This record gives sequence, C-alpha cells and structure tokens, in this order.
Amino acid sequence: MGLTSGNDGSDAMKLCVFDLRRGQTEGQELDKILFFNPADLPLPTQLSVIGLSEGLITFTRIFSPDAPCEVIEAEMHSHVFYEAEPDIWMVMHVLFWLMI
Repeated sequence: MGLTSGNDGSDAMKLCVFDLRRGQTEGQELDKILFFNPADLPLPTQLSVIGLSEGLITFTRIFSPDAPCEVIEAEMHSHVFYEAEPDIWMVMHVLFWLMI
C-alpha cells in the first residue's frame, strides 16, 4: 500500500487533520483522525497518509525544533503542513501529475 495514484485522479489530493496526542497505543490509531478528505478512501490508506505525515513531522523536528516543517516536495507529490494548534496538524498531499 502506497501513496501513489492511478490515472483516474480520484485520490490526487488528500486533506487531513489529525491529533498527534491521540491514538498512541496499538489498535487506537484511528482515534487520531479528526478529518480526512476524500472520506471514502479505505482506512488503511488514510492511516498510511497520516502515518507518513506524522513521521515526516517528527523527523524534521530533530533539525528544526522551533520552526515546524511547512512543505516537502518529492518527485511525484508534495506535502503541505500546517500546525493549527499544538499537536493538531492539517496536511495536504497533492500528486504532481495533475499539474501537467
């Protein structure tokens, strides 16, 4: 299971809001999802997007603890991060192939 998309564009953009303080024990991971669009994506895919985002946020805090990560651009997609409140994150994941 990955973050790549087919050519239909159905999951070309994902927007999620999650709380890093919630869902820290095994089996409770769904508790951290506050909002996810598109809502009809399978839950494992939603958790994959949030898990990757959480990992990127945690990893980048090592290098910049006072200024959180705002954007990460990869070859095929981009992540935009916004910390709305302490430990409440909004993340937008966009595939680049739509911009061509």
